[in-house]
Amino acid sequence: MKLSKLIRALFAAAMPLHAAPPAMRTSKDGVAAPDKAFETLRAQCAFAGATLVQSTDEYERACYIVSRWAQTRELPDLASVSAWLQQVTGKNAGLLERPA
Repeated sequence: MKLSKLIRALFAAAMPLHAAPPAMRTSKDGVAAPDKAFETLRAQCAFAGATLVQSTDEYERACYIVSRWAQTRELPDLASVSAWLQQVTGKNAGLLERPA
């Protein structure tokens, strides 16, 4: 293998953590579509300086990992992620609700 191909392959394999693939769910017709609730919360977390990743725990159940500064938490569902985000940012932070 040529050196240039090897270097390209190594750079292609190195995927940064913030470029995690979006969460996917299967619709009625069997086509995978991004999970809107997850993507919305992930954007809100990013706006607050946190990262949100969908993963599985040791029992192969879906879980969500949130991380902000030196804090990392494993949460069981999106409602818990939303509550965590509200607690971390404060009720009046303007992330979850906008004034009319």
